[in-house]
Amino acid sequence: MIDWIRQFARDERGTIEAVMYIGIIALPLVMFLAIFGKDVIDWIREVAPRIFDEGATFLD
Repeated sequence: MIDWIRQFARDERGTIEAVMYIGIIALPLVMFLAIFGKDVIDWIREVAPRIFDEGATFLD
């Protein structure tokens, strides 16, 4: 996987292909956040205090 990333970074085929690859990766993420973004943010806000509480009690 690391070799593929290095090869991709050194590739000189052009920027069109690079933009297409980035778009292929980013488009599903943007669609997911557009559909479920509010639910994800609400879930993070609900879970975050418990994470911090567990971290504080871990050192006791």
